[in-house]
Amino acid sequence: GGGGWEQALALLGEMDAMGVHPDAQILGTCLRACERHGRWREALNLLDRSMSSHTQTQSGTGLEQPQQQAETRRHFESAIGACSRAGKWQQAVRLLDAMERRGQVPSLVSVNTCITACGRGGGWKTALKLVDRLQASRLGVAPDICTYNALVDACGRAGQWEAALGLFGILGTQGLAPDLITYNTAMSACVRAGQPEPAFRLWRELLGQQQEHKGQERAGKAAEKEGAGLKPDVTTLDVLIAAHGLAGEWQQALRVLHGMEQEHGVVPDLRSWRAALTACAAAGQADEAIKLLESMGPSQTASQTAGGGGLGPNVACINAALGACGQAGAAGQAAGLLEEMRSRHGLEPTLESYNAVLKACARPHSEAQGRRSGGRSGGHEKEAGGGEPGGRWQLALATLIQMQGRGVFPDLASFAFALAALASGGEHSRALSLLAHMDRRGLRPSLACCRHVLAACEKRAGEKREKRADAHEGEETRGAGEMGLDLFEAMLRGEKRPAPDGAAFRSALRLCASAHGLGERAEGLLEEMRRRAEAGGAKGADLTPTDADRALVEQAKRLELKGRHATGRVS
Repeated sequence: GGGGWEQALALLGEMDAMGVHPDAQILGTCLRACERHGRWREALNLLDRSMSSHTQTQSGTGLEQPQQQAETRRHFESAIGACSRAGKWQQAVRLLDAMERRGQVPSLVSVNTCITACGRGGGWKTALKLVDRLQASRLGVAPDICTYNALVDACGRAGQWEAALGLFGILGTQGLAPDLITYNTAMSACVRAGQPEPAFRLWRELLGQQQEHKGQERAGKAAEKEGAGLKPDVTTLDVLIAAHGLAGEWQQALRVLHGMEQEHGVVPDLRSWRAALTACAAAGQADEAIKLLESMGPSQTASQTAGGGGLGPNVACINAALGACGQAGAAGQAAGLLEEMRSRHGLEPTLESYNAVLKACARPHSEAQGRRSGGRSGGHEKEAGGGEPGGRWQLALATLIQMQGRGVFPDLASFAFALAALASGGEHSRALSLLAHMDRRGLRPSLACCRHVLAACEKRAGEKREKRADAHEGEETRGAGEMGLDLFEAMLRGEKRPAPDGAAFRSALRLCASAHGLGERAEGLLEEMRRRAEAGGAKGADLTPTDADRALVEQAKRLELKGRHATGRVS
């Protein structure tokens, strides 16, 4: 049971209280209980106790040396297993070293367990060294295919996909052949590192082996090579779908998904659907993602409530579809799907869910998306303004309020997307208010957040300048410009604001060029820009003033002079 280790240690404590010394078998039982539950500290204490007991026994006459060695080995291996299960791979390796110093030969299972723990903890170099020790027979056992599979996984988790592929060549020198786990793990390593092409090569190699095996069967010959009959399983095809998504081949990803059962006799699992939905998301194919999600039916939670069955999407699948809407800027479809997440599927949206809707509000809507959606979005696209920014900022603010009301607190990305939506609508006052809200929450705005606010001020100043017909309108223009420049000055001073980059400086220059009386300020900004570029060296390259920047300064100076003429302030 879940508390087996506690019961075992409690019984051990009662024995101690009664003055009864536990034998090696009892200590071993307690160690195995700790191993099963990853109780590494308790396991180390028990191991110390076991070693002390063995030292005392060795000085007496009660236990034969071979039996003592076997018990010591089992106790060490249980402790190694407990440390590995708890993610304490350094401690597991130290125990392996201690075994070697005592002349103990660990089992291959224990060594493989250590390698697996190293991989999961980021210790891929240590895992490589352990395999080197195995190959040199320093640990008394030879590596098997499980050893190399664990090592491939360790390299893959660390992003060392080339090292993972290099292990295929070593297998032959050890008289081993890759099995399906080797291929699956290596393909996953490539996909995890953003390298789809090597994953495709491994897939073709696997298919080639399968075709070779089928040819031998037709000829009535037995497979001569171990692994020749490897057949892709659901993990193989899940990774293949992910590789196609990574390569931008969303159509091919869907073809693999829909052909899994017929072509390979494999039933797709939730990871298969999620990988296909993620492929659509990466390509911004909102319509395809929503259609794919619809084909899954209601979630398992909703099906169980209704007394039905079926696979149904989980939160990760719906978030992938929401991600497609976010990438495509399909704000209305995203809002509709977010609502269905609760009403139809009985699932609670996460931060990722809400951020996808906010991202959709922030991005321009793709005209290619939504044409086939018909009534699917339930009018949300129209409510969200479609390709118009007006309704998008409203939906973004409503989403921020909604998520906080349900106990999901926005992060920097949430605010950045909302501010981008406000910037598209020229809602500079609301953007500045939202920035102040972040301050009150103790959340330091990112550079992207500040740039969006500057863009909102810039857009409003530009709109007012176009509509300006009298001095009163000019005052409004200066208000939007001044508010943006006040924010920029705070960025220059580093007052709870990030330092400006080249884009922020240019936004400030455009603000100066959109309002009266800011020629001198524009000149000062250009000089500060030049100074920071020189101080930053290569890192300040984007701050180096360009001809376009200097043209903005000249435009600001002309506007300043024009304003003086209009008010009679020119002598």
